[in-house]
Amino acid sequence: MGQKFRRRISTRTMATRTLNSVGCLFWARKTNRFLFVLRDTKTYKHTWALVGGKVDDGETVYEAMNREIKEEVGQVDIIKTVPIEKFTHTKNNFVYETFVNIVEDEFIPDLNEEHIGYCWVDIDHFPKPLHPGLYTTLNIDVIGEKIKNLVNHFDL
Repeated sequence: MGQKFRRRISTRTMATRTLNSVGCLFWARKTNRFLFVLRDTKTYKHTWALVGGKVDDGETVYEAMNREIKEEVGQVDIIKTVPIEKFTHTKNNFVYETFVNIVEDEFIPDLNEEHIGYCWVDIDHFPKPLHPGLYTTLNIDVIGEKIKNLVNHFDL
C-alpha cells in the first residue's frame, strides 16, 4: 500500500488532412462566353458550377484539373490555363483553386453522371442558382476584374 503510481497520459493530436480541390471556368474566345455545368450530385444539386473536383493523392493541381475535365466533359483542346483564385479555409482544412481555361470556340460537353446540363453565357449573365462557393468567388471584385481583364486583353 503506500505506493504511488504515476501514469503518464500521452496527448496526441489527430493529423488532419487538407482537402484540395480544383475548378475550371472555360472561356470561349470566339463567342466571349463561359461554360457552366448543372450539378446532379447529392450536395448542391441543381446548382450551376464549374467543372472540377478533388485532387487525388499524388496528383498535382494541374493533373487533377485535366483528369476532372476528361471525366466530366470529355477531351477539350485548351489554349491556355490561367490561375484565378486560391481559396483556403483553414478551419475546415479546405483549399480550392480556380482556373480559367481558354478554348477557341464553344464545345458540346460530353457530360458524365455528375451533371444534367450545361450552358455558355456571357460574363454579365451567369446562370442561377450558382453553387454557393462559386457565387462567392464570382462576386469578389478583384476576381471579377481579373476575369474581365483576361477576356479583354488575351492575346495568343
